[in-house]
Amino acid sequence: MADDPRSNMGVHGRLATWTLGFAACAGRASARLVPEQPVAEQCTSAGLDGCPELTEGVLLYVEGKAAEGTAKIEEGARENEPDKLREFASTVEKVTSLPGISSYAGQVHAVAAVLAGSAREREDVLARKRAAEEASRAQR
Repeated sequence: MADDPRSNMGVHGRLATWTLGFAACAGRASARLVPEQPVAEQCTSAGLDGCPELTEGVLLYVEGKAAEGTAKIEEGARENEPDKLREFASTVEKVTSLPGISSYAGQVHAVAAVLAGSAREREDVLARKRAAEEASRAQR
C-alpha cells in the first residue's frame, strides 16, 4: 500500500522527498537536478497537465526567482482544471509542516499562493468561456 501514490504513507514520503529537494535547491542552481524529479512526480501524481512548466515554476520560485517562477506556474496552470490546481496548492502547503522546512516556509507558502491564485484565474476564464458559449447558443 505504501507504493500506492494515493496512500497516506506514499504522499508523506513524496512530500518528505520534495521538502529535501527544496532545501537542496534553494539558492544553488547546481543542486537543481536533484529536486526536479520529486516535484515533477508530485505534479504528475496529482493528475495535472503542464507539469514541466509547473515544476520549472516551483523550482524557480524556491530559487528566489519569483517573477520567472510565477510566469511558468501560470503557463502550466492554463492547462488544468481549477480543482486540481487547488489540490496541488494544498499539497504544496502541507510541505511546510515537515521537519527541516521552516527556513523555506516563506517560499513554499508563496508557491502555494501562486498556485491557488492561478486556480482562481483559471476558474474565471472557464466561467467567461461557458457564459460566451451559452450566449452564442441562445442567439441561434
